[in-house]
Amino acid sequence: MHIDLPHATFERAEHDAVVAALRAKLLTLGAGGMSKQISPAAFEEHVASAWDATGSAVGGTPVEGWLRERYWAARSYDLAYADAQVHLRKWGAQVAGNSFVPNFGARASAALNASLAMFDVGVADCSVSSEAMLSQRRSRLQKALQADVQELFSKQHRLLTLTTLNHFKAQLLKVVSRSGVPQQWQQDSLRRSAEKQFDAALSALLVPSLGGPTRQQLNTAFGQQLTEQTSKYLESPPMQLQAMNAMRRRTGKAQKPPRGMRVGLGVVGPPRE
Repeated sequence: MHIDLPHATFERAEHDAVVAALRAKLLTLGAGGMSKQISPAAFEEHVASAWDATGSAVGGTPVEGWLRERYWAARSYDLAYADAQVHLRKWGAQVAGNSFVPNFGARASAALNASLAMFDVGVADCSVSSEAMLSQRRSRLQKALQADVQELFSKQHRLLTLTTLNHFKAQLLKVVSRSGVPQQWQQDSLRRSAEKQFDAALSALLVPSLGGPTRQQLNTAFGQQLTEQTSKYLESPPMQLQAMNAMRRRTGKAQKPPRGMRVGLGVVGPPRE
């Protein structure tokens, strides 16, 4: 079995993770077939001794090539991440101002791909022996950038949901103020318009490489919100009052007496004998 053990000084976190995984693996094997059983507490000490013995054989310090390639990896990571942040910070300011980033999905995908390509170019001269380390660094870069993009997408998705629902309610209010309780065909028409508006904007926001809910799933969730909000909105006291006022206006106009006719009551005395 071959295991790459990262350097305890230059890659402490990776070193500790490999040691912990190796210790857990060996402890499951038991003492059978082994010349000596090592206690969990002493395991890391034995690993350190093995590393020291190996290091002594090669001079005790990593070779220049090993250090150089890790420097290239770290520098490439920083440059690629900084390049993406130029776009992400600008988009973040737009979203913070309750604005949408035009064509966000395509632009975010392009920024992600460009940053990963920049990392790949920066480490192109690394040796095959560094493949595992480079794969880990690249994966870490990708996850960090995807997390930033996901945050921007989530904020814009919430903003899109809110603005579309508010527009739908405003249109529903116009119908209620004009005609009273809206007919089902009127509700269906407004609903179709809202769903179409939401889907068109959503298609420009989605970043396929992020994974997560699909376009269809997000549209379905929005449709459920529309159903819930429509019921609550129409049953709310302000909307009920608007509907009653609209009905009174319509009823009052229908019962208005013809022009020129006046109807009134007068008080007269009893007839005299």
